[in-house]
Amino acid sequence: ERVPDLCRRADGPARDQDYWNGLFADEGVGVLIADAEGSAVGFVQVRVRDTPDVPMVVPRRFSILENIVVDEGHRRQGVEST
Repeated sequence: ERVPDLCRRADGPARDQDYWNGLFADEGVGVLIADAEGSAVGFVQVRVRDTPDVPMVVPRRFSILENIVVDEGHRRQGVEST
């Protein structure tokens, strides 16, 4: 709604099961699920990358935060790690 030139509302689920299965199978992807009383209320998706193998770039590994989603009713409540 806030960036209609970039995003649009999906008619169904935003991601299908094959998408999620592919993420969970990819060793370069980390997905953390936020849980509240046994229900998923959010997730974070991170992808691990290596710099390109070119002489002018110092080799290193880094991560990119690709997605972060929190159910509207659970926002701004802090995070408790277990």
